[in-house]
Amino acid sequence: MMMWNGRRISFLRLQLRLCFQLCRGFDKKSHGVDFLGRDFIVLGKLIHMLGTCMKCSAMHPEASTLALPLLDMLSSRDISRHVEAYVRKSVLFAASCILVAVNPAYVASSLVEGSSEMSRGLEWVRTWAISVAESDTDKECYMMAMACLQLHSEIALQTSRALESSDTNTICYLTLKCV
Repeated sequence: MMMWNGRRISFLRLQLRLCFQLCRGFDKKSHGVDFLGRDFIVLGKLIHMLGTCMKCSAMHPEASTLALPLLDMLSSRDISRHVEAYVRKSVLFAASCILVAVNPAYVASSLVEGSSEMSRGLEWVRTWAISVAESDTDKECYMMAMACLQLHSEIALQTSRALESSDTNTICYLTLKCV
């Protein structure tokens, strides 16, 4: 816990505010800053920092709140298909951090509830990583994409186990309730 203006606030709340502010307006030129053009190194560092924030919030309930806007930012064609390999590596790092940070039980519960935002975002990570592994000319991007695919398969397995567990618990609950 940290103190700010006499109030106690958690680091995660500060992290959420910072991440949401950084995710907005990355694609607009302002005050001479051009993230998508000549200032691509700053963009890469920013994306890497956002990935690190995700990693720091691993398995915390707020991780999913951070993951959705970050996935939205990363899936932007201007960023995910950036001409500079440095930016693409940062995107792969951030996507991997999301896969590590998001709790598979949350993904399972969002699927059961019919919310498809998280599953669409994770599916985008999978298809994009496959595309990078198949067509990117940078060898390091290829290696990072393969690692990202491995992490995706792990979260998919853990999510399916969580779904099976929730189905078993529901059946047991219904059986006890009917008896």
